[in-house]
Amino acid sequence: MAQFSLAEAIGVDNSNIHEKIEGIYISHAHSDHVGGLEWVALCTKFNPACKKPLHLYAVDKLIMDIWDKSLRGGLETLEGKVANLTDFFRCHAIPENKSFKWRNITFTPMQTIHIMSGMMFQNSYGLLLQEGDGEIAFITTDTQFAPKQLAHFYQKASVIFHDCSTAFPDPVHAFYGDLVGLPEEVKNKMWLYHYQPNPQQDPDFDGFRGFVKRGEVYTIL
Repeated sequence: MAQFSLAEAIGVDNSNIHEKIEGIYISHAHSDHVGGLEWVALCTKFNPACKKPLHLYAVDKLIMDIWDKSLRGGLETLEGKVANLTDFFRCHAIPENKSFKWRNITFTPMQTIHIMSGMMFQNSYGLLLQEGDGEIAFITTDTQFAPKQLAHFYQKASVIFHDCSTAFPDPVHAFYGDLVGLPEEVKNKMWLYHYQPNPQQDPDFDGFRGFVKRGEVYTIL
C-alpha cells in the first residue's frame, strides 16, 4: 500500500517507483513494513535504470531479522552464488542510541513498545527527524499507547505522526479513544495514521491535526 501512496504522492507511475528510491528505513519486521522489500531488492538489482546499491537503514538488532525472517526465502538464490542481504542493499546497521544522517537530516531511532512476543519485546523503532538545528519531527512507526514512556518525545517534537487504531482497542497499536485523552498541546501537533478504513471519529474536533490521507505530502521539517 505504501508503494501506491508514494507513487501517487511524487507523481510517478507505480511500476517505476523503485527507480526514485535512494534509501529505505525499516522500523520492524512485520509484513506491512517489510512486505515490499523483496520486490524493491529484485527491481533495483536487475533494472539498469535504478540507482545501485540502494541504502537500507535499520537498528543493528533488526538487520539479520530482516534477512532471516523476511527476505531470505525469496532472495537467497542468485545465479552462481548463495546471496545475502548485502548483494541487494548497502546496509547501514545503526547501533542503539545512535543516529544516522541522510541529506543533512539526522534520524534517531528510538525503541517503541509495539508487541511482546513471549518474554521479549519485539525490536521496533520509531524515528526522530531533525534537519540541522531545526525543529524535530517524531514518527512512532508502530506502538502501543504508552504516554509515560513517550512523554519526552511528545514534548520534544514539533510535529508527531502517530499510528492509531480507530475501529476497536488494539493490543499492538494506540487506540483513538486513548489518544484523545492526551494533553491538548500534544494532540495539537499530532497527525494520525495506520487507522482502519472510513473512520467515524472527528480528529479536528478532538484537537488533533487530522488523519493522514493517501497521496498527500507533508512538510515536516
